[in-house]
Amino acid sequence: MDMGTLMYNLISNGIEACMESGPERELELVVREEEGTTEIFMENTISGSVMRDNPKLESRKPEKRYHGFGMESIREIIHKYQGCYSYREESGRFIQEISLREVSE
Repeated sequence: MDMGTLMYNLISNGIEACMESGPERELELVVREEEGTTEIFMENTISGSVMRDNPKLESRKPEKRYHGFGMESIREIIHKYQGCYSYREESGRFIQEISLREVSE
């Protein structure tokens, strides 16, 4: 369930950013598992600088009380699975990397 929620939120955010970025849209998603660690790499086109305009990755939708749970969910899942999360931008692209460890409950 957590992986589905994580992937849904990553992809939804990426698609939303691509829709704002004009005709040359791209979204790349790579998921792999190795030795009990799941690695996720996602890269998508952006229309402007996320790092300058929204460094905390907060929702920009008008009714914030109904939005913004995506990044919160992503961060909670990363914490739950003792993961690491990094993001950066390069050449008009937003890049996110996530690493999750298998957790026995």
